[in-house]
Amino acid sequence: EQGMTPDRILLVANQTGRHHTPVKAAQVQQSLGVDAMVRVRTDWKKALRSTNFGQPLAHSARLSGLRRDLRKVARQVQQWTSNGRLKKGDA
Repeated sequence: EQGMTPDRILLVANQTGRHHTPVKAAQVQQSLGVDAMVRVRTDWKKALRSTNFGQPLAHSARLSGLRRDLRKVARQVQQWTSNGRLKKGDA
């Protein structure tokens, strides 16, 4: 079988933990058999402002939680590519 092994998948979840979420992030994680997961919060106002002004979040919303979450994803991917895999708890 060709495909991606679960230890090479980083699940990025958005809008999780809300009261009316039909599928919980943990359910998706379990269904895919993936250990590593990062939650990225929603910050529409700052994301749209960044897009509208053609600026990265680093310039338009330095202290945004969204920016911090995306940096966390980037760090995890960088770590993953340096050692070849993500381990449970790395993300």
